[in-house]
Order: sequence, then structure tokens, then C-alpha cells
Amino acid sequence: MKNPILYQGKLKKNNYFEGWYFKVVNNTGDRVFAVIPGLSKDKKDPHCFIQINDNVGYTNYYRFDIGSIKFLEGKQLNISINNNFFSEEKIILDLPNLRADLNFLNIVKYKGFWPNIMGPFSFIPFMQCYHGVSVLNSTIRGYVELNGIVTDYLDGKGYIEKDWGTGFPSSWVWLQGNSFKETDVSIMMSLAHIPWLGSYFPGFLGFFNVGGKTHYFSTYNFSRVNKIIVDGRLVIELKKRGYLLRIKALQSSVGVLKAPTKGSMNRPIKESINSVIEVELYWKNERLYSGKTMGGGLEVVGDIEGIFSKITRR
Repeated sequence: MKNPILYQGKLKKNNYFEGWYFKVVNNTGDRVFAVIPGLSKDKKDPHCFIQINDNVGYTNYYRFDIGSIKFLEGKQLNISINNNFFSEEKIILDLPNLRADLNFLNIVKYKGFWPNIMGPFSFIPFMQCYHGVSVLNSTIRGYVELNGIVTDYLDGKGYIEKDWGTGFPSSWVWLQGNSFKETDVSIMMSLAHIPWLGSYFPGFLGFFNVGGKTHYFSTYNFSRVNKIIVDGRLVIELKKRGYLLRIKALQSSVGVLKAPTKGSMNRPIKESINSVIEVELYWKNERLYSGKTMGGGLEVVGDIEGIFSKITRR
């Protein structure tokens, strides 16, 4: 629990999934590559996998026997699936039509008060889904070779997070970006319909890292959602004490990925990884930051606007 990037499902037997999300963007922001290694402990179909989403239109779900995934014990992430390797510092891919060697440098890691970004909710058992952020920002050195075409990711940007549990919520928004003009700026925000004791509550969590400071906005630290609009462009306003974070995101082309339901990877969802995300941060009436990122990740699933309508202020 103190290091959620490590494998959490050692004692889980079925109806369980765990996946790590790695995303890299080249230094011009026009080539984006996401890779998701993980495992599904579905009773009828246990297996491990590597999912790929590329902003030029390539998606794939590489499937392996469940015994192919290996975790090296220790305090650092170390996953191998056959000849493919994943850590917080490196990705090596050796797949049909796809090879990669990517190194994460100048890493900015999560350093919050709580052991992970879920805060006190990380201690609550039997939640549907848990979320962890490992690398808020990094530079990249390496390449991806897809169908014989090599893309150089030298001086690009990298990001790492993960999810684990039984499945994803019925509705959610997730966005992430770190290819801003300023090299130290990064953002991730997630709002979701969270089932709880036969009912649900609208919950959210995320961060905005700028100027060497990480601002956390979440349900548990008494932040609130002032506004959320899903109408072509996504608009979100979050407030915490005197801070106001305003986000506008425009979804571009999408790839279809597989998401978990009761541990089974059988739910198709659409994810864009070349969206434009605009961010403004205010302290009271003073604007502290304004900028935008290319190559942003964006998922909008279900009626998220309706779920949050009762608690937002228009």
C-alpha cells in the first residue's frame, strides 16, 4: 500500500485485474505512444496482456498465458512478460510488428502526504477500483519501431500510473498531459461514479504540477467541483480554498481499448492520446499559470456531467 506501483494482487484468486499505464510523447508533441501491461484473473479466462494505443491509429491487445508475467520482488517496479520488460526507468518491447527501447530520465515522482494519490480511500477495502500515480513527469530517451517505421522519442515526455481492483466505474473522466511549453508542468485529473455500500458517490482526484509545486485536488482534501460540462469540449473547474483550477480539453481521434469488468477484460472503451488540454491556475483573482499541452490523454465514459450536476455550482 505504501508503494502502489508494485504488484498488489498476489493474494487475489479471481475477479481481479491490475494494469500499469505508460505514456510517452515525442518532443514536438505529435507522436504519442501508450502501453499497458497487466493481468486479468478472470476465472474463465485468466491471462496477462500488453495493450497498445498509438495516436497514428494503431491499437492492439497482445495476449499471453497468465504464467508469462513475472514480478521481481523488491521495492522497485520490475515486470517482465516474455521478452518485454517494464520498470519506472525503462520499457523494452519485443512484439510482432512492434519493438521499443524507452528510458525514463529526470523523473518527478508522486510525493504526497498519503501513501498514494487516493489518500485515505487507499485504506478502504473492497473498493471497485484503486488508482496510483508513480511518475508525474519525466524526460524520455529512446525509440519505438512500429511496422518498420522508427519514431525517436529523444527529449520527449513520460508518465506512469496504474489501476487495480475488480473493474472500472460505470462513468468517468480521465485526462493527463505533460507536454507543456514549460518542462516541469504536468496534470492528471479523474472524476468518477464510485459505487459504495449499495449506493455511489461522485469522487475525483488529481494533481497539477507547476513551478516545482504539486497542487492536489481531490474529494478527500475538501476540494470541490465548481463546474463540469461535456458538450463537444470538456470543461472542468475545481476549487480548493483560494485556488481555482480551470481545465478545457478537446478530444481528438480515439483508439479502442479493453477495460475490466469483474476482472475480465471485455469492456471496450475509447481513449484519445492526442487531445489538446488547456489549463489555468488561479490564486484568488491572480492567474498563476496559463498554458496548453499537445498529446494529452483523454477518456470520457458515461454520463459524468449528470453524476456531478448535483454538487456543481453553475
